[in-house]
Amino acid sequence: MKNLVLKISKWLFTMMGFAAVSCDSFASLSPCAYGTPTMDYTVMGKVVNMRQEPLEGIKIKPRWDKWPLDSTYTDSQGTFVVVRKGGALEWKSDTFYYAPLIVEDTAGVYYKDTVYIKMVQIKEGDGWYRGEFESKDAKITMRK
Repeated sequence: MKNLVLKISKWLFTMMGFAAVSCDSFASLSPCAYGTPTMDYTVMGKVVNMRQEPLEGIKIKPRWDKWPLDSTYTDSQGTFVVVRKGGALEWKSDTFYYAPLIVEDTAGVYYKDTVYIKMVQIKEGDGWYRGEFESKDAKITMRK
């Protein structure tokens, strides 16, 4: 009886669009089409104005972060470091990943912007985990 219920459940779920197998069991046949690749990444850089002067107190936040407390602010030299474990990057080509960062002047003097920082892979990953990425010299110029 238990096997019959299991078979009927698998058939019903399959008819509704759910797969009754895991990605690992068919990994060699085709890629899985669900989930989100994750990676660890570090972005180090500097925020300046159009005259190349460092800007202090600029809020930097990865675009995919849902938590407002995960923001970083520039120091008096305009430098910042964003470190994310298990984050998401965007890929714009077959060979490069980009970190989309929201850059905002909380004082309202400069325009809020989204910038794409090109990342370099420093360690290979496996499966949905893509590895470690970094950018050591990101430069962001804010406009009034």
